[in-house]
Amino acid sequence: MLRTWFWAGSIITLRIIMIISALIIPKVGGFYQAMPCDKISFMFDDDQASFRESFPACVTPNGTTNGWVAVDAKFSGSSANVAASLGLCFGTAGWLALAMHAGGVEIYLRLTPREGNRLRNVSYQRQMEAGFRHPGSSGLTSDRWGDADTWQPASQTTDNVKMENIASPGETSG
Repeated sequence: MLRTWFWAGSIITLRIIMIISALIIPKVGGFYQAMPCDKISFMFDDDQASFRESFPACVTPNGTTNGWVAVDAKFSGSSANVAASLGLCFGTAGWLALAMHAGGVEIYLRLTPREGNRLRNVSYQRQMEAGFRHPGSSGLTSDRWGDADTWQPASQTTDNVKMENIASPGETSG
């Protein structure tokens, strides 16, 4: 469940990476994206004169806007330029955000094993109450499908003793 929410959060990171990338692209320069003339015409809906001036290849004698044109990718200028800049960044930003979140959640889970054990014990108790056949090992668990040792729930007294023996960050034993 935690992994799913971390991956879902990558959408927010994707947007941030897209904006940063879209601001960097004009500094490098020379990037263009092919866009359909109909889409660009829709972006210039209020100002068709500016559309005809900016994209003369889209204007045909019979008045249709069939075809494609290369749009300069820059985060300033018309909405077509901004759309081209963001469109070029989308794929890269998506994969980068997903990789960052996938790696981040795995690091978090490896750094918090005590919380993982506590949650597994809570899950075990709920499965016992629900009457599961294999409480604690229901579903795809490494001890049931993999080569891990069989998991045993921690007893309440053991957990309490362990928690009492753990010193607080500012405490010293002596």
